Amino acid sequence: MSILSKFDPQNQTHVAWLTQLTQEAKDLSPVKSKNNNKIVQLMRNNPIGEYSGSELDIAEIHLLLCNKYAHYHLLKKHD
Repeated sequence: MSILSKFDPQNQTHVAWLTQLTQEAKDLSPVKSKNNNKIVQLMRNNPIGEYSGSELDIAEIHLLLCNKYAHYHLLKKHD
């Protein structure tokens, strides 16, 4: 299973981690490698326990996690 399939938008630990990842991602920049390293560490130490992607996968995974969260909470789609 992937981090995306295991992410639970109702789990407060998962949501707190996604919030922290989102806060760090707002300052993501090729120039600010300090922030980039922090994001990599957040991905590797996520509470879901799944992450085997590369640094290049982080932006896509973050987008998909945010989409899953929004789908659940904003659109009330509880499939």
